[in-house]
Amino acid sequence: MKEQEVEMIAHAKKGVLTLCLGHKTGDNIIFSLKVAERIAKTLKRGKVLYINTVHTERQLASEIRKHIDKKYSTKKPDPLIRYETCDGGTLNTMNDMVETQIGKGFKYIIINSLEFSSKDYRRKDDLLFQLKIWANKLGATIILFAERVKSVASQGKIQRGAGAGKFAGIAASIAYLAESSVSGAGGDEDSDDEGMTSDEWLAEVRRKQAEEAERIAAEEEKAEQEQELLLKAQAMVSEAAFLAADVPVWKATDKHEEDAVIKAFKYHRWEFLSPADIPEKYESPEHYHKRLMAAIAVDLQESPEDYEHLIQSYNIVHSNNPDQPFEEELLPEGGKLDDYYLPDKLPIPGERKPRTRKGEKPVREIFS
Repeated sequence: MKEQEVEMIAHAKKGVLTLCLGHKTGDNIIFSLKVAERIAKTLKRGKVLYINTVHTERQLASEIRKHIDKKYSTKKPDPLIRYETCDGGTLNTMNDMVETQIGKGFKYIIINSLEFSSKDYRRKDDLLFQLKIWANKLGATIILFAERVKSVASQGKIQRGAGAGKFAGIAASIAYLAESSVSGAGGDEDSDDEGMTSDEWLAEVRRKQAEEAERIAAEEEKAEQEQELLLKAQAMVSEAAFLAADVPVWKATDKHEEDAVIKAFKYHRWEFLSPADIPEKYESPEHYHKRLMAAIAVDLQESPEDYEHLIQSYNIVHSNNPDQPFEEELLPEGGKLDDYYLPDKLPIPGERKPRTRKGEKPVREIFS
C-alpha cells in the first residue's frame, strides 16, 4: 500500500460514506488501522471509532502493535481512537453503542471489513440503513473497507452480484487500493511513485480515476446497446406469431379519425400499456399498432357508448386483408379485452366462432 493512499483516504469528505476496495481483507485491516492513526493523530481531524469485524480483540491488538504502535495495550485505551470488536457478523446490533459514541465526539467511523460485518442479508440491509442514519442524520464520516471483485463498483450505483452491493449505491466516493507487495504487511511504495510529491501523486490518482470513469461509462454504454439489441431480437421472436396472425382490427377512415378514436380509447382504457409505459420490454411500432387496433375493435363492440361523441363507421376488418370485413367473433372463446393490455401473450389462444348478429346496427347510425 502507498502512504499517499493512506493520506488520501484520511482526507475523506466529512459526513458521507467512503468505500475503500482492497485486494485482500488482511491488507484492508492494516490499511484501515493506518488511516485511523492518520486521521486522529497526524491530521488531528477528530476522534475515531474503529470497528473490527474480523479479528478477536487480542488479534487486533497484535496487529496494532505490529503495524502501528509497539506499546499498544488494551489495558490503556487510546483517548483518540476507540477500538470495538463485533463478534459473529452482528454489526447491526451495535447501533446503540455507535450512536452513543458519535454523541461523545467520535465523528469518524472506520469499519475494517464489510464481508465479516453481517452473517446474513437481513443484517446487511439493516446495517446499510444504519450507515445512512450515522452519516446523514448524525453527521458521522464513515470509511468502509471491503474486498474488490472483478466487476467495477461505481459510486451511486448498486454493484450487482458479489461485491459492495447496495453500499456502493450510497457511497459518496469509492477508492480502489493498490495491492500490498508483501503478504500480511503494508509493503513498500511502488517504484514508479518514488520521488513523487503528495500533490503529484494525488493528481496522478485523479487522472487515472478520470480515465477509469471514462472506461466504465463506455462499457456501460456498450452494455446498454447490447441489451437493447438483445431485447429487440427477443421481441422479434415473440412478436412474430401475433404479427403473422389474422386478427380483427379496427380500420380508420383517415388519420384524423384514428387519432380521435385512440385518444378516446386510452382515456377509458388507461390500463392499456404502450411501449413508453414498459421501457424494460421492447415492442416494435408495428406490433404495438396492431395490438392497439385489435383492442379498439373489441372495445368499440363492447362499449360503444364511450365513443358517442365520435362519428365513424363500425369498420372491423381482417388484419391480413384490410378490405375484408371480419365476420367471426372478435375474441376467441374465453378471451377478453384485457388480454391486449400487455404484449406478452399474443396472439390470444383459442378458436373464434361465427359472429351471432343481434340486430346490430353500424356505429355511425347509433351515433347519428
